Amino acid sequence: MINTYGSKWASYLHRLAGEWWQAEEIGDVKSFGGWYAFFPQERSILSVDSQGHVTAREFTTREECWAAWSTVRDEHAEFRAEELEYA
Repeated sequence: MINTYGSKWASYLHRLAGEWWQAEEIGDVKSFGGWYAFFPQERSILSVDSQGHVTAREFTTREECWAAWSTVRDEHAEFRAEELEYA
């Protein structure tokens, strides 16, 4: 898959993720709508979709970043619960 980057910041964070600098990661590009990486120090969340589009969301505060990451985690947990329910 060839990745396309939405910004230089997304490219930079993607390189960091390749070296395991993210605090957490979740998801899969083939399910759940993408793969996500959480960078609390950089106040950012990186995402990669099934088409290889790499985007980064940068937040003004760490609290905003943590809240957004909590939403991603909650949505992923709900997705997994539904996936297991239909397995």
